[in-house]
Amino acid sequence: MSEAPKRAVQFKLEMQGDTPADIATALLNLSARIDRERLSPHGVSGGVNVGYEYWFTASDHPTREEYVELVKDYLGIVQ
Repeated sequence: MSEAPKRAVQFKLEMQGDTPADIATALLNLSARIDRERLSPHGVSGGVNVGYEYWFTASDHPTREEYVELVKDYLGIVQ
């Protein structure tokens, strides 16, 4: 395995805003959409104060336990 393991849910975001408060508001709105499972796999938004592009994936695997084992294998740790 040459690439580090990835968790079951991944979110990548590129965001720009006019003020820290504008970015905080946009992040709050995005987090609410994620929590309600209303976020598409890819999105772009260009508003008056904030613009962003995101990529979102969610799957059932690896579970937390599977992920820990994958990381141990990746790092070469043997228990």
